Amino acid sequence: MKELLKCGICTRKYDLECANVTVKKFNLMDPTLKTTWKCPECRCKQPKTDNTNTPIRPALNPGHTAGGYSSENCNVTLRGKPSYTTPESTEIESDYITENKLRSILKQELTMTIKSTVESVMSEHLRAINEQILGFQEAMSFFNHLYEDLKSRMEEKSTAIIELQKENAELKSSVKDLSDRLDLCYGGLMGSV
Repeated sequence: MKELLKCGICTRKYDLECANVTVKKFNLMDPTLKTTWKCPECRCKQPKTDNTNTPIRPALNPGHTAGGYSSENCNVTLRGKPSYTTPESTEIESDYITENKLRSILKQELTMTIKSTVESVMSEHLRAINEQILGFQEAMSFFNHLYEDLKSRMEEKSTAIIELQKENAELKSSVKDLSDRLDLCYGGLMGSV
């Protein structure tokens, strides 16, 4: 199981490497220190302690003057604290990898990986589909050519059949006419005998 440290202020969880804590140091930490541990981001946000009692400047009581200066006019540099507008702005400036940074990085990487995988798979499938469509087009062209050839042959055969039927009808008529003449001639010869 991976050891994690939870910030006592923002409640974000950090693995030991991101928290810059060695395993040995983590194991030596007592439970109260582990629960009150502050992440680097929250540590940076906390105000610094009062440094008016430093060895360089003597401590001044209100109304007391030092070197002719009152405590209000004393040569003390007051700096304003930088205002943090959003937690994301501190994450950008920080060298530490926070949970949000890690999620953002993973999201970008997964998005790019999924996009490239989907594109390659889709291009392979589309290529196969295009090849099948070309095959179908060639087959349709071949069958269309065969159909047109059969259609023209059928028209020729139909015309030949119609002509043969006319010729057959004419021949039947001629045979009947000849048969009637023969009957007349044969009947006339039989009557004269």
